[in-house]
Amino acid sequence: MLLLGIEHILAGYDHLVFLGCLLLAGGTWRSRLGIASAFTVAHSITLILAAVRIVNPPAGFVEPAIAVTIAYVALENLIGDPHRSRWPTAFGFGLIHGFGFAGMLDVLDLPARQWFAAVLAFNVGVEIGQVAVVAVAMPLVIAITRSSWHPRVVRYASSAVLGLSGLWFVERMQ
Repeated sequence: MLLLGIEHILAGYDHLVFLGCLLLAGGTWRSRLGIASAFTVAHSITLILAAVRIVNPPAGFVEPAIAVTIAYVALENLIGDPHRSRWPTAFGFGLIHGFGFAGMLDVLDLPARQWFAAVLAFNVGVEIGQVAVVAVAMPLVIAITRSSWHPRVVRYASSAVLGLSGLWFVERMQ
């Protein structure tokens, strides 16, 4: 389950695009760590809540909603205040993304005795994968932020993400 969690985040390009869009816009190393941590805490909460069936929204709602969160962050990069704290956005939308991670658990037929350990291992795997991606990406993000072409990179990347998230939304509504 640990490896399945790592694979799930590495294949979860929409979650990685969301996080990348949040981190690319700017901020200090500390603020970016806060963003990643807020996203992690939030999606861990809803993954567990969905796994224990306390809250279990249908995939027909969750998947298009994830696309909307990505579009929002891209749009915020284009027209929002770059000095505004983004961890509340990461936390709020991370709650929605956690339901997407929990969808993976629905396809597995976990025995009741192993269920808690399996969900915990899956979540830890998701976090290991996310930390690995952030650790690899952060030096590049910081280098881009320090360059004179940072505003153009944010504008072009966010425009591309906005278009892509629109396609994901339409695709997921079907």
